[in-house]
Amino acid sequence: MSGKTELYLDDGAQAFVAEILTPGRIGRAERFAYERVRSELPAFWCGRLSVWDPLLLEPAR
Repeated sequence: MSGKTELYLDDGAQAFVAEILTPGRIGRAERFAYERVRSELPAFWCGRLSVWDPLLLEPAR
């Protein structure tokens, strides 16, 4: 699974962004059943990159 969310803010703007990832249902043997999860969140303020939040999860490693 992979995803990318881009955030563009103008002067004076504010944002609160949250992402929730659950490990799956233990009772159905789904716990961390994924091979890889990759997510990116670049945030631009007034056209310039001000935050870049990358995430890479690989449970088997």
